Amino acid sequence: MSLKFRLSHRLDEARNRLYFIMRGAFDSRVFVDGVIDVYARLDRPWRYDRLFDYRHSSGTPDFAELQRLAQWWAELTQNADYQGRVAILTTDALDRVRAPIADALFPKDVRRVFAHESEALDWFATFPPNSRSVSCFPSSA
Repeated sequence: MSLKFRLSHRLDEARNRLYFIMRGAFDSRVFVDGVIDVYARLDRPWRYDRLFDYRHSSGTPDFAELQRLAQWWAELTQNADYQGRVAILTTDALDRVRAPIADALFPKDVRRVFAHESEALDWFATFPPNSRSVSCFPSSA
């Protein structure tokens, strides 16, 4: 029996980072509703580096729900001049392949996939927001 999906978040104002942690069987509607709710409560949420941790969840996001989130985000950020950084944490090889699908949906974000949180945090600390860094997966991963 799979665990019910849970989405939690943590805001690190000092580092300008927003963390989302998913657990259990992935529920796209709950995920999108939860992310929108968190973003809606923040002043200019695009200012934050965003980290999405999928390592403790199973299943895949529904593309129509991702499109719904992208539409909402596009309306929110339509007059914002920014380039955001989004780190995706996953150990699932298929997630690594699927992650670039979101690039077209969120064109102002630079998105990278990592297996370890420390690598994602290093990327946030090392590369400026407008950096188009190389792949973040070592060949031994």
